[in-house]
Amino acid sequence: MIMLKVPALIYLGAGILGMTAAELMTEDKALGIYLAPYAFELKVLFVAAVLGIGYAINRRREQKQAH
Repeated sequence: MIMLKVPALIYLGAGILGMTAAELMTEDKALGIYLAPYAFELKVLFVAAVLGIGYAINRRREQKQAH
């Protein structure tokens, strides 16, 4: 119910999940060796990707409902 009133909470949660995914990848024993130097860039990329994809999906859904 609160998520319908404050949709920014959904984006905040999605951003946190994106950052967590990037952190898990950089801290992995096998991949972390190669990805650790790019930890900050990966975090920014994942958060931006998750938020961008979510925003695009919501816009498309709103446009379909408007027609």
